[in-house]
Amino acid sequence: MHKQLVNEAILELAIRPNGPILIKAGETGGLDPTHPDMEFVRTLDQVFIPGSSLKGVVRAHCERIVRSLQTGARDGRGACDPLNRRAACGERIERERVAASEQKYGQSCFICRLFGNTVVSSRIRFTDALPVDKVLIEERNGVAIDRIFGSVAVGPFNYEVVTRGTFLTSISFKNFTLSQLAVVGLALRDLGEGRIGLGFAKSRGMGRVTIDWRKLELRYPLAGLKQPQATPVDLWGVGRLAGDAASQAYGFPPNDSAQLPSDLHFEDDGWGTLQAVAEGSEQVQAVFRAALGRWREEMTRG
Repeated sequence: MHKQLVNEAILELAIRPNGPILIKAGETGGLDPTHPDMEFVRTLDQVFIPGSSLKGVVRAHCERIVRSLQTGARDGRGACDPLNRRAACGERIERERVAASEQKYGQSCFICRLFGNTVVSSRIRFTDALPVDKVLIEERNGVAIDRIFGSVAVGPFNYEVVTRGTFLTSISFKNFTLSQLAVVGLALRDLGEGRIGLGFAKSRGMGRVTIDWRKLELRYPLAGLKQPQATPVDLWGVGRLAGDAASQAYGFPPNDSAQLPSDLHFEDDGWGTLQAVAEGSEQVQAVFRAALGRWREEMTRG
């Protein structure tokens, strides 16, 4: 299904530290004594939050959510262990020598269908979160304690933390189901409410952030050209748009639709693409909550 594009969504988020956060750079201060032992990752001399760090945190929490509600890890259910070569979807599908792309997708677990594995491409992308205002950087000191003797094992050492600033990022979905949209929304909600952390020393109270849901763009590319008389009024997933043959081959949920919030509607952008834009935290989260109902139905149906 990556050769076609039937629906897409682009979510804009603003991330703000709620306390100190540190995303460590790959290299430490080295021989320069003026640099801290652990530096915040930088690009063009400014700190930023890598998209890979955001994706890792969101994927890990999505796995926790799905494992808590679904057992098993294949055929669109549950979440495999990507670090277990015997249990990971990609390794298993390669051992079984599955050739067809629709079978690789269909035999993958729920999480791998969205975030990808070694044989299935991801349907979600995270951009780097770049600062859009002044960032406050502090330097702190610490030590590592020996768990047996209770003495200092490593240190003292110093490290950088960001305690203030706004980082803007975007998350894009391609050919998504409404259940996939809902699970990512749950993970982002928990990240913004401080239930999970981001970066270094999360168990020591670091890594807490708040999230501002700024804008969500929903698009059905070329739908206005394909079906000019059938303008969708609801939120449609890939199972509703790809057609019966593709849905059956890939295992997309049938009738994948949910009622769009009443204050949103789709319009033709002049290029044949139908588009609806939700702005502000309440309106954006209302779309994710609407999609949540579809995931509940799928889990109940099994």
